[in-house]
Parts: sequence; structure tokens; C-alpha cells
Amino acid sequence: MAAAPVTIAPVLTPRAVAALANAVEKNELPELAAALRQLEPFLEKVVKNIFAPLTISAGRDGFKGRFNRLSRKYEPFRLFLTFKLLEFFQNQDLLPFYERILRDMLGPLLNAAREMDMAPELVAALVSDYLHLFGHVRKAVLSAQQRELTFEQFSLVVDCLLRATRFDYGLTATFLVLEGSIAEPRAANKVDLLVECKESFFGFAKAVVRMLDVQDGNRILDTFESSRLEIAGKGTRLHVVPQVRGPRANAPDQPRRQAEIEWMNRNTRASDEYRGKWVVVENNELVASDKDYGRARAIAKERGIKRPFIIFVPTKRSGGFMGI
Repeated sequence: MAAAPVTIAPVLTPRAVAALANAVEKNELPELAAALRQLEPFLEKVVKNIFAPLTISAGRDGFKGRFNRLSRKYEPFRLFLTFKLLEFFQNQDLLPFYERILRDMLGPLLNAAREMDMAPELVAALVSDYLHLFGHVRKAVLSAQQRELTFEQFSLVVDCLLRATRFDYGLTATFLVLEGSIAEPRAANKVDLLVECKESFFGFAKAVVRMLDVQDGNRILDTFESSRLEIAGKGTRLHVVPQVRGPRANAPDQPRRQAEIEWMNRNTRASDEYRGKWVVVENNELVASDKDYGRARAIAKERGIKRPFIIFVPTKRSGGFMGI
């Protein structure tokens, strides 16, 4: 069980846990639903004391220092929530079930991110990458639980857990902003928060590579969609820039999603048809375009596309795009 906390579902906001309780109740598990609802008052206090100060405080340590301090403060609370959920769900596999809830929540939150100028492109990519990474971690953890861990292996697990918690703090704070549960940061701090989210995700991903002793770890890190997105302030607004990378030396294949990126370059820069819409592209084919993220993604799923490349085309030509 030592490695089990690494597999816990991300973004444990009161709203997410309430949605999880409702879903469990619909599956005729009323006792489990009641246990989950008992966590909501605790979570509300965590939000008030550990997340709300991130966007309203103006301390001397600046945003990064405040983020570091509060994310460390969150560690024991997240560990407590981890073990509570493991206790509630026992031998059930929580993450695939929770992933559906998280993706259901994501559509409206991305629309809110667009309204708040909070880089929906990057938020969506980070959520998708996070869940994709956890799929690999879960398999490794199930294998590790069958044998005794050495001190060195356990140290790697602990490092992975701490880095996962740091990223989860940033992503949860972002969700809380988008759902209106904590104050919206000023423009500069929006950049700071999203930069911390991305940097802490890759810190976590690198820890996973070390923990699993994966060969060619850099190649794995390059598969994440968020690795191709950079964010910075541009005046009073955020600017998301796609980083299109060429093939590695001695690698004959095209960079991942190169065909989709080229389709975007050809079709969105010369026309306003797709502006303000979420667009799904697979290879050189347009799959869907809609102002609502959920509808665009549903069409892709109906087509059997497991990891659709979904892009938001800003209404202004200065914006960026993303794929998830």
C-alpha cells in the first residue's frame, strides 16, 4: 500500500466530491455516497484556509513564494483525503470512475476560463496530460504492491507523491477560480498560477519517470500536449503560444500532432470561420467545430477518437491554440 497515494484522483474540490457522491448514489451505493458527502464541510474549510489566500493575499513573499508555502501546507490534508477515499472505495478502482466526472466538469470550466482569460488551451491540455500520466502510474503501483519496496524505491515514491501534490494544488486552485469558489487573480497572477501549474506538472512527470525507471524519459515527456504550449502576459491579456518542434535526430517520424498543427495553420489564419470555437482535428480532417467544448468533444468520442486533438481558436488573431 505504500505507493497507493500516488494514484489518487486529482482536483478534490467540494463541487467535485459532491458530483462524485451523486454519481455513486446513482450506482446504488448510498452508504458510500453518504461517506463522501461527510467530507464536504472539511473540504470547504480547506478551500477557505489553504486555497483562498493564494489569490487574495498580498504578502511580501510574492505569488511564487505564497504558492510554495500554501502547497506545502496542503500536503497533509491531501494525504488525509487520499486515505479517506482509499478507505471508502477499498478495492475498487477509483480513478477511471473519477476521470469521467472530471471530464464532465471540464467543459463548463473551460468556457469560464475563456471568459476570464485563463488560457483554456493550457488548462485542458494539463488535465488531459495529468490523467494520461496517472494511467501509467496506476499500472506501476499495482505491480509495486506485490513486492517489498527498498528504501531507495520508497524515497522515489515519496518524492513522486510530494510533486503530485504540488501540481494538484495548482490545478485545484485553478478549478476553484473558474468555478467561482475563490477570488479571480489579477492578470499577472493568472500567468503566475498557470506557469506554476505547468512547471509543477513536469516536475511530477519527471519524478514518475525516475520512480518507474523508464528508459528514454525525455521522449515520454515530449508526448504531453502541454509541453508544446507556452504562456505569458501580453498587455492585460494572456498569450498562449504553440511550440512546434522538429523531429529529433535519427527519428524519422513526424513530431506528434504535426499534421493537426499544419491543418490549423492552413485553415484558421486565413479565415474567420472557426474563431471563437472549439475545433477537433484528426490528421488532416476536420471532425467537429462548436462554441461549446463538451459538444465538440462528444462528436470526437462518437467517431471513436480516444484522445482527440481539440483546439480553441481565439476570436482575436493574437491568440494561441492547443491539443488534448
